[in-house]
Amino acid sequence: MWKRLIKTLVPRWLFSYARKKVIIAKQHKAAALLKGLVDDCDAGRIEKPDIKAQVTFPDDKPIIWQYWAQGMENVPPMVRICMDSVDRWAAADFRIIRLCDDNLTDYIEFPDWLQKPQISKAHFSDVLRCMLLSVYGGLWLDACTLLTGKLPEVLFRYDFFAYQRDPAEANKAYWESTFAFYWGWDKDFMVNILIGIMGATPGGRVISDLATMMCAFWKEHDSAPDYFFFQILFDLYIKRHKELNCPIYSDSVPHMLRQVINGGYPYMSVSEILNTTTVHSLNYKNPKAADDLRALLVGSDCK
Repeated sequence: MWKRLIKTLVPRWLFSYARKKVIIAKQHKAAALLKGLVDDCDAGRIEKPDIKAQVTFPDDKPIIWQYWAQGMENVPPMVRICMDSVDRWAAADFRIIRLCDDNLTDYIEFPDWLQKPQISKAHFSDVLRCMLLSVYGGLWLDACTLLTGKLPEVLFRYDFFAYQRDPAEANKAYWESTFAFYWGWDKDFMVNILIGIMGATPGGRVISDLATMMCAFWKEHDSAPDYFFFQILFDLYIKRHKELNCPIYSDSVPHMLRQVINGGYPYMSVSEILNTTTVHSLNYKNPKAADDLRALLVGSDCK
C-alpha cells in the first residue's frame, strides 16, 4: 500500500534511483559478511567439504541435473512442460538425472547440518548444484528451464559456464524496470549471474571453490543475508579471479521468452526469440503461465 502511494507522489526517475541505491546497499551489506569466506577460501583456510559421489557413471554422455524437492509426480504444469522439453531435446545426447528429497542420497553424500529446516529449498538447491557439479560435472538446469532445440555447445566449452550480465546490453533500462532486485548495470550492483543454467567440469577450480564456500557458510549460519546471496558471493569471488571466468554470454537472452509470457517483450517476436536461443529460463509461479506458453508455441516445432 505505502509503496504504491510513494510511487504516485514521487517522480518515476527519482523512485527508480532511490530503489536502486537501497538494493545496492543491501547487496553490499551481505557482501561484507561474505567477503571473509572468499578471503579464507583464497588463503586455504576453509576445510574442503567431504563431498562423496555415490554413483560412477560411464563417460559416454554428459549429465544434466534437475531437482524438484517434492518429486517428479508433484510438479506444477509449467515445470512439467519444461521437463518434457528437456526429455525431447536432450535425452538422446545426455544422461538426465532428476533429483528429489527422497533420492538425493542415492547420488551424493552430504552432512546432516546441510539438512537444517531453516534452509529454504531455493538456497538448498544452490548448495546442491555446486556439490553435484564439483564431483560429477555436467549441466545444472533449474526445473523451469525450457528447451526449444538442442543445447548450445557453448554450455560445455569451459571449465565453468553460466550466463552473466553483459555490459553491452542495449536495453538496460527495460530490464531494470522488470525486476530491479535482479537486473542492474551499475558498477556496484552485485547480482550479475543466472545460476539456473550452470555447467562445470568435475573438480574445476571455480565450482569447487563455490561448493567449499557455500558449505562453509551454511555450516555456520541458519539464514541467508540476502535472497541472492549466492550470486553476490559469486560476484565477490569472480572479480578476484577474472581469469577463471568464462566469456560473457548475456543472461538477458534466456529471459526473453519469460518476458513475453509476463506481458510482452518489445524488442523481438516469439519466432525471433526462438531463432536466437534454444534455452529459456521461465517461472512456474504465475498460474496462467503454462497455458500462455502453450499458446505461444502453437505452430512452432518446439511444443
